[in-house]
Amino acid sequence: MASGKTTVGNKLAKELNLSFRDLDQDIEKGEERSISELFKKEGEAFFRKKEHEYLCKLLENKDDSVLSLGGGTPCYKSNMKLINEKSFTIYLKASTELLCKRLIKESENRPIVASVGKEALPAFIEKHLNEREKFYSAANLIVSANQELSSIVREIVLKLKSLNSFK
Repeated sequence: MASGKTTVGNKLAKELNLSFRDLDQDIEKGEERSISELFKKEGEAFFRKKEHEYLCKLLENKDDSVLSLGGGTPCYKSNMKLINEKSFTIYLKASTELLCKRLIKESENRPIVASVGKEALPAFIEKHLNEREKFYSAANLIVSANQELSSIVREIVLKLKSLNSFK
């Protein structure tokens, strides 16, 4: 959450002349409910099952695109293994300080920030990062999110070009 996945993904897609997809948006559209509503009314297990189904469908699409995933997506079922088998994965690694700063700024749109509270937010973020690091670190490329957007995108494009993934 707040690492810049959507912002970087959109910019990267434009740079590579590809379409951009957001897994959460696809789920919301398909289920005709927000992610927070799905969590609240159906529970996390239901959401994770749906998330996996939508992810599988998107990964079967043969068109190249940039896909942004939810922060928990790689951590459930065999999602990270599946994602790595079907695509090139990038982990936008952000510091706790940067994530706190961004989340507090967006607190009115982030119910989780309100429920956790600003004082407890750094510990909450650290806990989640520690739990998820083993999944995130399995990405093909790890890029610091603690830099300007243009630098992040340039780093990714250069890496993809060096791998002959894009001309």
